[in-house]
Amino acid sequence: MEIPVNEIKAPDIAAAATQTVSGNDFTLQHNNRAVLLVTLAGMLGTYTSSGTTAIADGVKAGHELTICLVDKSMANIIIIQDNANTKLQGNWTRKNNESWLKLVWDGSDWVQVAANDGIDNNASGSLAHVEGSGNTASGNAAHVEGESNTANGLRAHAEGNSNFATGKCSHASGIQSLAGQKYQYAHGGNRFTSVGDAQYSRFVCRRAVTPNATPAVIGIDASAIGPVIAADTAWTFRAEVIGTAVDGGAISSAIIEGCLKRAGATVSAPSAATVTVIHADDADIVFTAVADNTNKSLNISVTDATNGAVAYRFVATIHVTQITFT
Repeated sequence: MEIPVNEIKAPDIAAAATQTVSGNDFTLQHNNRAVLLVTLAGMLGTYTSSGTTAIADGVKAGHELTICLVDKSMANIIIIQDNANTKLQGNWTRKNNESWLKLVWDGSDWVQVAANDGIDNNASGSLAHVEGSGNTASGNAAHVEGESNTANGLRAHAEGNSNFATGKCSHASGIQSLAGQKYQYAHGGNRFTSVGDAQYSRFVCRRAVTPNATPAVIGIDASAIGPVIAADTAWTFRAEVIGTAVDGGAISSAIIEGCLKRAGATVSAPSAATVTVIHADDADIVFTAVADNTNKSLNISVTDATNGAVAYRFVATIHVTQITFT
């Protein structure tokens, strides 16, 4: 069982408070300690805290407390209620001896900092949450569930088995997937050799621009760079693009399909992409797919050959099937 001890001094751990909960409407008593070990007595089934004072008040603002459930019976459930001198992410409901809840006293309430549920998990990021087995949520506000997953990106989410969500607000699921880019969704179908070498990804790109004869990239987070392809990797991609004039007038929509390859440091398109126009109020708006060797990215670009001077908003959802060939 792993307890977040980075901010708890050894003497505090040695003097951990203990409490046996034997019924409902309880108040947890930490006795001014940093760690409270809780055991559930008997076989009541569900033990619910007081709805007004779930935990005794802290010593002073900044008092940190880690509550560890050491009950041995999987039949028992503890519920620490939210809004009961507590600010939790909903009622904290757990039922095994590998669960812990880390809080800090803000002067009037216990505020949840991190929590886990399951076996051999680690939720070290601020406001991180983890459940299942062998998972790590080291990114702030990250969430992990399943087995042997890691989410170390800010607000990242990993679920399934042996997946990695390292990009900001990324999501990795399935088995052996890697979501290493900002806002990337990845789903793996296991691997050949390394994590992410056989997976599907999705990227939602956007850009507000007044298109002209110079290509403008509809990039990630309104940037001028699209999704980056890893070395020795090939993609089949499908980009669904929509643009609207900000005055609510013209709409331009298209689907772009193609292939991208990166051999070592060289990014190329083995064949020309196919562009299918879905709707075009302005026939001068043209979408293209570009293999950007400088940024090692797939760029969906837009031009307006007549320089119409009309401001647009564009969104491109790019679906990628990925394979790594080394």
